[in-house]
This record gives sequence, C-alpha cells and structure tokens, in this order.
Amino acid sequence: MDVPVSARPRSYVNEESQGGSYLVNCILNLEKIEENIYRAHHSWKSSNLQRVYGGQVVGQAQVAAGNTVDSNLSVHSLHCYFLRAGDRNKPIVYKVENLRDGQSYATRLVQAVQNGKSIFTMIISFHRQEVSHFQHQCQMPDVPLPSNLLSDEQLLHKLEATPGVPQAVKDRVRSHFENAITMEYRRVDPVSLVKPTDKTSKIVLWVRAIGDIGDDMNMHRCVAAYMSDNYLATTCVYASNIKIKVGMLTSLDHTIWFHAPFRADDWLLFDFDSHWSGNIQIMNVYECNGTNNGMR
Repeated sequence: MDVPVSARPRSYVNEESQGGSYLVNCILNLEKIEENIYRAHHSWKSSNLQRVYGGQVVGQAQVAAGNTVDSNLSVHSLHCYFLRAGDRNKPIVYKVENLRDGQSYATRLVQAVQNGKSIFTMIISFHRQEVSHFQHQCQMPDVPLPSNLLSDEQLLHKLEATPGVPQAVKDRVRSHFENAITMEYRRVDPVSLVKPTDKTSKIVLWVRAIGDIGDDMNMHRCVAAYMSDNYLATTCVYASNIKIKVGMLTSLDHTIWFHAPFRADDWLLFDFDSHWSGNIQIMNVYECNGTNNGMR
C-alpha cells in the first residue's frame, strides 16, 4: 500500500549524500580501525539526553557485527545489556568476537567500549534466508494509516491554538517533538502525550527514518534497532500514571527478533505495550500492509 511522502525536515538530511539518510551516513557510519574493531564518531545529541541514546548503541553494534559476516546473512535476533552510561561527546569503540560461523547461522559477541570500560554488550545471530513451509503472526492493531494522521508539526500547531492548555505542557510537548530528529512520527493517540491516564498501557505510533536508507536490508534492520529504544520506558510510566516527576528513564536490557524484511524509511507501526510496570514491555512492529516484522 502506497503512503504519500510528506515533506521531511532538511536539517536532518545529509546534504553531501544528495538527500540520503543522516542516520546511515553519520550516526551508523563506523570507522574500521582494526580487524573486527570499529569506532563510531557521531552521536545523536538531544537536549533531553545528557548520555548516549540507547538505540544508537544497539544500532551501531549491529552495524559492527554485520561487517564481519557474509553478505548473504541477515540478522534475525539480538540480545543486549546496557552496563554503563555512555558519554555522547566521546567516540565509542565496538569490538566484535566471532563465536560461530555455521552453514545457516553465524553468531557474534559485541562490546561497546568507552574510557577502557564496557558500556554495552550484545550477542547477535545472523541467518541465511530459507524457505518456510509454515508461518503465522499476531493481528495488527486496527489503527488509522499514517496518511490520515497529523504530523508532529501539525499537532504542535493545534496544541498551541488550544485554549486552557498550560504553557508548561506546551513547552514539554514542543521539546519532545523537537528532539525526535532522524525519525518522524504519526501518533495514533497524541492526547496521551499531554494527559496520560491509568488506562494508557499502550503507545501506538507510526515511525519512519528520515531520508533514503538504500537497499541494504541489514541496514534497514540496524535503523529499526536504532528506533526501537524510544518510548519503551515511557510506556510503563504512562501505564502506572505516576504523579511524581520522573527525572530519568534508562534501558537496562534489550531484545529484538526480526521476522521478515522491511524498509525502515517506510512507515512502520510500533505497538508498545507495558504488561507490568517493573519488569518487561512488549513491542510489535508492523508494516502498513499488516506484516509483523519484529517483537521485543
């Protein structure tokens, strides 16, 4: 199903790549400094984050691991832990260990290092495409298509024009939207951003990367991993309807399964669901045609 392409913010498009993805050409572009050792020089610097964004480390580690396997292999799962806070003003070094190369699978261990200490570790598995004789998936939520939803810019304009909304709320939403660089959203329930209730245990939104990512399907999965860490912790805060100010939300571990090929520069439906605020969250990802591509 074709979805109209709206105007995208030029400031986040790499001009040197003639409209390519800032994510691919800068943030996920690693320097090889030794065999199986890579360095990332760029970080997403948000005014809301003083540390490295967790999804960035996941995506960069995935790129590093992918550089060490056969091009016919695609990542199908990854399991990782955030060990220490990363400094967004310093490069991150990724060390890849080859655990196994089989006929159909390859496994890698990746460590992200800053100041001589591991800040992150990941075990990641790659799989050679095979014909499946059976398949099934859970039902995609019945939500409006992104072409029928307002952009963040339109939502902010609507909020600014709404009487009775406290200025503090407007400022918070504006800051939230302005820091969503490298990605754009269409929010199924934008009211929950302003006034979450104790029934808000789900956040459902359409997401796509800004700029053309190209045709490397593994890179699309790296970009999706980058996008996946946003809103996870927020979902459990909304579900708990916490009345106190939450100073910091931190990812401790992260797991992704990739079920089928997709494009991260096309609209993907992220379905965040907090089953219990204190343990785990589940995220399903769908294409516009309803295909389920991943789950956390």
